[in-house]
Amino acid sequence: MKHRARARWTDPATNRREDVSESFDSAEAAHQWLEEKELAARTGVDPGQTLREYVEAIGDRWSRSIDPTSTLDPYSAGLRLRVLPAVGHLPVGMLTAGLIDRAIDRWEVEFGSSTVKNTISALVLVLDEAVRDDLLARNPAKNRARRRTVGRSHGAADVANPRDLALPDVATLDRLVASVVAEGRDEC
Repeated sequence: MKHRARARWTDPATNRREDVSESFDSAEAAHQWLEEKELAARTGVDPGQTLREYVEAIGDRWSRSIDPTSTLDPYSAGLRLRVLPAVGHLPVGMLTAGLIDRAIDRWEVEFGSSTVKNTISALVLVLDEAVRDDLLARNPAKNRARRRTVGRSHGAADVANPRDLALPDVATLDRLVASVVAEGRDEC
């Protein structure tokens, strides 16, 4: 048995009576659809919209907490050139940490660590807005930049982390400098 749900409202701009209806296989699905329509009417945000549509709808609201003189351009580029082509076609509510991790995996092969981090940061800011708009319960992109490897992977699994090669303390540096200076004196 099909269940039909209908939503009616008056468009505030035209004062015309509008309606939309759908058929569902279950009463629960019909009720969920009606709840989504009520949420959209209350908040002005469609829970089924794609990430691309959501970014267009919020405009530059996602960027109000960043420095427009230094980070706005790389964040905007990351959003436009990497995030939207990768996941912009998906509904905001379908974005998961796993899906975002897979997108980041692809970016890490192609781009450097700074580019990847800027891209993730822009995505985090946009999804923070989605959380504020009740489209997501929590931001699935949070903490994605804190992965073990970020940036181009050159295929060598045994490449040392530059921080592992750093001197542990100033005393070690002093001993190294003294050794080099003494070696230089011996050669003279």
